[in-house]
Amino acid sequence: MRSSPLALLALALAACSSDPAPGGAPADSAVDVPPADGGGGTDTSSPRDAGTDRGAPHDIAASDTGPAIDTGEAPDVVTADVGAVIDAEVVIDAASAVDTGPPVDTGPRVDVVAAVDTGPRIDVPTPVDTGPRVDVVAAVDTGPRVDVVTLVDTGPRIDVVTPVDTGPRIDVVAAVDTGVRPDVPVLVDTGPDVPPRIDAGPALVDAGVVPRVTGLPRIDAALKATLREVFARGQAAGMRANVFAKVGDSITSSESFLVDFGPTAGPSFNLGAYTALDPTRVFFGATLVTDRHSSFDRESVAALTGWTTADALVGDGMIIRQEIAALRPAVAIVMLGSADVEVTELGAYRSNLTRIGQILLAGGTIPVLSTIPDRTDNPSNTERFPAFNTAIREVAAALRVPLADYALALAPLPRHGVSDDGVHPSVYRSPAGRNEAAYFTGEALAFGYNVRNLLALATLAHLRAVVFADGAPDP
Repeated sequence: MRSSPLALLALALAACSSDPAPGGAPADSAVDVPPADGGGGTDTSSPRDAGTDRGAPHDIAASDTGPAIDTGEAPDVVTADVGAVIDAEVVIDAASAVDTGPPVDTGPRVDVVAAVDTGPRIDVPTPVDTGPRVDVVAAVDTGPRVDVVTLVDTGPRIDVVTPVDTGPRIDVVAAVDTGVRPDVPVLVDTGPDVPPRIDAGPALVDAGVVPRVTGLPRIDAALKATLREVFARGQAAGMRANVFAKVGDSITSSESFLVDFGPTAGPSFNLGAYTALDPTRVFFGATLVTDRHSSFDRESVAALTGWTTADALVGDGMIIRQEIAALRPAVAIVMLGSADVEVTELGAYRSNLTRIGQILLAGGTIPVLSTIPDRTDNPSNTERFPAFNTAIREVAAALRVPLADYALALAPLPRHGVSDDGVHPSVYRSPAGRNEAAYFTGEALAFGYNVRNLLALATLAHLRAVVFADGAPDP
């Protein structure tokens, strides 16, 4: 009959707990258990260590006496016990493998942390905060910057502001007044001696000696008194008796208007029957208003092609004021209106011309207003221009200034002295084929510019005799 496994296990346990056999073999078997602590594998010389072999049941049988063999089941029990022991050793070995701390607790990991926390990071901020940065700031704040500010704030800035605020007037005068300044001190210093200068110059011509010129201003006693007052104010302000200005459009800026009496023209003129006007030509040509021009041939900044009265009053007559400041003339010959006929309403024209006259009078310059030639270039202008001439005459009378009636002087001439363009005056051409606008021969005075030059020179002579020299007024 076969015993149950529980019975066999009980027998095995009883065998293990029984007293040791006289040969000591069971005790040796009990002592062999400790090799589970890891030392059994090393001592291979002990016969008892062979129990760790998978064939250990035979070794156990050899160690036990006969009673162990009689049981017949001992091999199974021993086999079971050996397996348990082997299993225990395996578990212990596995635990040992798990508990091998060296790989887990090795220092390299600690070193990595140490490397992260090492001082180099602390050293990095230290260079950032080091003195060199402080030195840079010190260099920025050093005196050179203070020096720069000092240079910027020095007087040159004051000089710059001064020309900007006042420069336009000064610059214009300085640019235009080149070469005139040397004459200024002499004329200004001798202003009170103007009458002696006039008397000491070329002999004044009595009005009765000069052939009558059509369109000459009439200066009666009342007008003379007014003009004398303006002349005196002008002299006190530094205006020059032997200088005149030109104000107008292309008919005034033309080289055919008075230029031939100037030094740059040669001069080139023929007074014909009007030689009595030569002292006036000499008087006004004696003073250079630039390094080489007199009032006759200087190019005026206040005489421009297409100029209207509105143009002349831009900036309240800024350009006219510049011209007067540059020349300081006692007289201004003004002829504006030919361009206004096309674009300006009559009322506005009258108002503009009045304002121009007022600007000149306020500075001590006598304005001589002039009527305009015919406009025959188109029916509209032909119809309108007479009203503008009427307005000019009315403004002159209201302002109490001289009127040179150029339109009246042109009336007897062929085509009223107007050229083929229907706008500008005609000019005499000599047999040599040259334009000779300053010829006053009978043949030359059939042309518009020649008549204007004669009228202008005669007007200057009349003012010089009656107003400057306090001569007899017109009846």
